[in-house]
Amino acid sequence: MSKIGLFYGTQTGKTESIASMIQKQLGTYLVDIHEIADVTGADFADYQ
Repeated sequence: MSKIGLFYGTQTGKTESIASMIQKQLGTYLVDIHEIADVTGADFADYQ
């Protein structure tokens, strides 16, 4: 199974908290979370 890239943007930190909850529920082996402000176009290539 392919890893899931979960990209999020946040100003208050609430979205980051929700992204972490999703990752925890699905498993860190399955979901990578990324703050959209910190990624480049190449980061998307790791996911389908």
